[in-house]
Amino acid sequence: MRTIDPDKHAARREAIVEAARACVAELGFHGASIQTVCTKAGVSSGKLFHYFENKRALMLAVVEDQGQRLQSHLDLLVKEADAAEAVLGFMDDILSLASDGAETRLILEIAAEAARDQAVAALVRDQDSCLSNGLESLVARAVAVGAAKPMLSERQTADLLMLMIDGVFSRVSSNSSFDPEAERAPLRKVLAMVLGLNATPDHD
Repeated sequence: MRTIDPDKHAARREAIVEAARACVAELGFHGASIQTVCTKAGVSSGKLFHYFENKRALMLAVVEDQGQRLQSHLDLLVKEADAAEAVLGFMDDILSLASDGAETRLILEIAAEAARDQAVAALVRDQDSCLSNGLESLVARAVAVGAAKPMLSERQTADLLMLMIDGVFSRVSSNSSFDPEAERAPLRKVLAMVLGLNATPDHD
């Protein structure tokens, strides 16, 4: 029996998921065919089905991958020395994501698919909870070290941040002239007031 190299197996699977992400961002969940993904990933359909039972399994893997990326990012932010800057930096990252056309299309496509597929909806709910709890933890850490004195409770502050995030992507999807990057300085000022910071430097 041939021995499977776990590192190569994981790398190939990751490459297929990455190709599927790009195809979904460009064509949508229903427009992205298995053949399109195979061409993008440089693999045969037989090889792809070795990793994923069917197209739906691959599409669910794309949604799961989005959640794993989110969790990894939150894990890094928790380790940042400046607790308040970690919160502000995360919102900066949101604006950068919203400025990335492919990433925005993928996020909006996942949200749309959640309305059609219960399994996707369950994953999205889990990811939403992960983000909300992660933001609350970031705010709580900033409060604990005296870096922030928010005007709202930690839970309410996290909820407000979630509303801001949803608002950014909603504006991107509904207004083609909306430039998320142009909102970076004013958003940081609003967040500084919400978090109760004395001064917050603008980042270019």
